[in-house]
Amino acid sequence: MAVVGVSPFGIDVLSRVPLRVGQRVHIAFELPRADGSSLRFDCPTAVKRVEPHGNHHSAYLRFAQLSDTEVDLITEYCAVVAGTRQLRDPDASADGATMESVAEIIPR
Repeated sequence: MAVVGVSPFGIDVLSRVPLRVGQRVHIAFELPRADGSSLRFDCPTAVKRVEPHGNHHSAYLRFAQLSDTEVDLITEYCAVVAGTRQLRDPDASADGATMESVAEIIPR
């Protein structure tokens, strides 16, 4: 799976493996922080949306359990790190066209 975008509520992915709405998927991914370090997230998700996308499936996975601290750290990424990338590269999407190089998810 490849990450397309991240929000404090969930993660958009492209998957070669078919997913179905309601399916539970455990994911692990890393996000860079504003201080240059990175933080690994390991959490359960629920598939909320799936659409065919060529040979892949575009899916939105809603985070099932995140602590307040984890939500704050993901919000920091969305507002600061990805936002700064957008300012540096106006052609990048709002979530950052380079997300795939930033984070990857691993189903268990």
